[in-house]
Amino acid sequence: MGKIRIGGKALAVVMGTALSIGVLSACSNSETNGASDSSAEEINLTIDNCGFELNFSTVPQRTVTLEQASTDTLFALGVADHIAGTSNQKTTVLPEYAEAYNKIPVLAEKPLTSEQLRSADPDFVVSPFESFFTADNAGTREELKELGVNSYVSNVECRDYKDNKGKTAFELIAKDLEELGKIYAVESRAKELIAEQETAIKAAENKGKGTSILYLYSLYKGTPYVAGNTGVGQAISDITGSKNVMEKVNDLWPEVGWEAIADLNPDVIVIGDLKERGAPGDSYEDKIEAMKADPVMSKLDAVKNERFIIVPGVELDATVRSAHALTVISDELQSGIATKTS
Repeated sequence: MGKIRIGGKALAVVMGTALSIGVLSACSNSETNGASDSSAEEINLTIDNCGFELNFSTVPQRTVTLEQASTDTLFALGVADHIAGTSNQKTTVLPEYAEAYNKIPVLAEKPLTSEQLRSADPDFVVSPFESFFTADNAGTREELKELGVNSYVSNVECRDYKDNKGKTAFELIAKDLEELGKIYAVESRAKELIAEQETAIKAAENKGKGTSILYLYSLYKGTPYVAGNTGVGQAISDITGSKNVMEKVNDLWPEVGWEAIADLNPDVIVIGDLKERGAPGDSYEDKIEAMKADPVMSKLDAVKNERFIIVPGVELDATVRSAHALTVISDELQSGIATKTS
């Protein structure tokens, strides 16, 4: 049996740890973090967001988030009362945000269409992924701009743009927090979150040195999607001193066959749990079952010995919660999960 037991207890430990990580728990009540004070505040702000110029004269009042990663980040910033609608929930909302989340309209369980988005009459749209801003989804950023609606995408999505070049995913998440803090006039809260992320990074340094890791995010129609070298998974490996077995793939979530993964023989498999999204293959249980049933994956030591680390899938996207995944993964690596047991 592996160093971490797969099942209710193990997942409860992983999920419950979020309550003790400052980056997630320090902001459980938006009324206490300045959001209500800034609700009518005038600002004069221009931001270059991945090549789009955003101009703000007031703090946004009707924000729509296109994906849970952005929703969680705004909750942590303490501006839940500025959110007019959410969509595309992937992972259980943290307990400290459940009450606020339940008060906000869920416009769609999946990515929004432009009609669904416009029905909420937004003045600001936030997304971790640029891919949601298409004619077939929420509408292009150009279309939204013509309607007078600012749109924001995580800087992780434009890591090669101007001064983003060369920065890690966590540095770009910090930039997101800084810019969103200015947009909502909660700069002090943003600075707190950035400092907490920096503390988590420092604590995780070199805890997984010499360990090879596969980051398994999604399983769609039997095909695995894993972390390439451009996102949070790669940043976690860089910080912990471990090796992302897909580090040569210049993509965020490339589609890779089981045979190619088996050839790389990772010591540990990090699994993103996406069960709230509800599709076959989204839950961590489905992913483990698929690996154990596959003729090549089932032969790997990591699979036979259940050397799995389970984290909420949303934490492997660009979000304030990514620091929690870093902490969980680094602590498990240090505990010896990669130790050979067969």
